[in-house]
Amino acid sequence: MATTSCLAFFAHPATDQSLTWSNASTDFNAGASWVSGSAPTTANTAFFNSPGKLVQPTLTADITVLALRFTSAGWTLSSSGGTVTVLSTGQALFLNTGTAGATAAINTNVVFGAASNATQQAHLPPTRC
Repeated sequence: MATTSCLAFFAHPATDQSLTWSNASTDFNAGASWVSGSAPTTANTAFFNSPGKLVQPTLTADITVLALRFTSAGWTLSSSGGTVTVLSTGQALFLNTGTAGATAAINTNVVFGAASNATQQAHLPPTRC
């Protein structure tokens, strides 16, 4: 009697470390602007969530991160000389303010830079009239 065996390999994405915006400085690229003391890298999700007064992030140079995630209202990511590249093959960009009529905005170039044939997602809330 013949038997057949099957071996399957599944790729599991590396778990990223979210770095939280400190709300202490405007320079996205400076480590002092992040709770961890380090600016995000290709292994990190840049996480923005502050229920109070916001210090708006500004790109001062090109930077590559795993993903961008905004979960409170009122954010505006802008640039004085940089582009942000997001590499995640899952949810690369997430804007969800959690409040009807509240907004978050990105006023800079965003490059979706995952490998070819990869799927990248952007979660954007629906426009409310």
